[in-house]
Amino acid sequence: MGKFYESIIHVPDLQEPFSHPDAYAFLTAIKSEFWVNNKKSRCVNAGDEVDFHAFQQKYPQDPDGMSAGFELEAAINRLKMLWDLFPEQDVCVSNHLIRPYITAFNCGLPRGFLREYAELLQAPKSVFWRDHFVHNNITFEHGDAGQGGQAAAINAAKANGMSTAIGHVHAWAGVTWYANRTKMIFGLNSGCLIDTKAYAFKYAMRNRSKVTMGASVILDCVPYFIPMLVDK
Repeated sequence: MGKFYESIIHVPDLQEPFSHPDAYAFLTAIKSEFWVNNKKSRCVNAGDEVDFHAFQQKYPQDPDGMSAGFELEAAINRLKMLWDLFPEQDVCVSNHLIRPYITAFNCGLPRGFLREYAELLQAPKSVFWRDHFVHNNITFEHGDAGQGGQAAAINAAKANGMSTAIGHVHAWAGVTWYANRTKMIFGLNSGCLIDTKAYAFKYAMRNRSKVTMGASVILDCVPYFIPMLVDK
């Protein structure tokens, strides 16, 4: 099980440089309220800390958008606020983060020519990237491993056989509990913190289901989703 944390702050998809203008003020307020201290608290990032729209292949790239180089520079500048707020954190490897690495792979560029995530995003040495993390007997993963829809988080928990926290799925957020004869587990989806007006999200403008913005805290192993309520 490893080290026990009294509080875990779960930061969902920021997709820099396209995060909501109030995202870091919101996260600062959450830290102020729920952070115990550096030994008893932990920040876990659900991933998609960057968007890398310039590398995406699923939808047409915006011809009026930033080049890959300018987008990376803008993302690094925005992420400085995240590293300052949580200089020690665990970040789940995610589908948006690996976009340029997939592009390099498809072009035949060996992995040795590419920078590690921390160097690429100019993160402190106390920020770690992995496919998933386990704290307090809870799995933290991005959420892009085959699950989708409103039940994505609890389906991931059932597949993992333990409580699971995800991001990735923007349209729904919150906590779902499930019990069998031997245990009770939860699925936590922390939503996202994106700016829906950004050009990178034009593809979803006509979707009936809109994004659910917020973040989560897990206090003594009990999860709470905190919505970020904004005006019109």
